[in-house]
Amino acid sequence: MGACKRRYRHARKESTEKSLVSRDRPSHLNLTPPPAICRLTRWRSSAFADAWLVFVLELGSLGAAMLYASRKPAQSGSLIVAIILAEIFRGIVADGIWIARGYSAASYIPFIVIHAIIIFTGILFWRQAAGKSAAA
Repeated sequence: MGACKRRYRHARKESTEKSLVSRDRPSHLNLTPPPAICRLTRWRSSAFADAWLVFVLELGSLGAAMLYASRKPAQSGSLIVAIILAEIFRGIVADGIWIARGYSAASYIPFIVIHAIIIFTGILFWRQAAGKSAAA
C-alpha cells in the first residue's frame, strides 16, 4: 500500500487527531507525504499518462499517413519532411532538453539513437524515391 493511502487510512481512523503523523514513531521519522503532495502526485501521474496518450496517438496517425503515402512515395515528399522534422525536434531536441534538465542520459540516449535511425532511413528512402521518379 502506498504512503498516501496509508496516511489517509490513518487519518480516517483517528479523525480527532490534528496531525496526521504516526504515533508509533517520532515525527522526524515520518516519511509519508502530506495530503496535498498525494493529490499532486496523482495529478502529475495522470497528466504524464495523458501527455503520452496524445504523443502515441500522434505517432499512430503519422504512421498511418506514412503507410498510405508509401503507395506513391515520389509524391509524398512533404510528409517525409514533416516526419523528419518531427523526429529532429520532438525527438532528438526534446530528449536533449530532458537530459539537460537532469533526467538520466542513459535512459534517453537509446531514444536519441532510434530517432537518428528513423531520420537517416527517412532521408535515404526519400532520396531513393526521388531518384526513381526522376528516372521515370
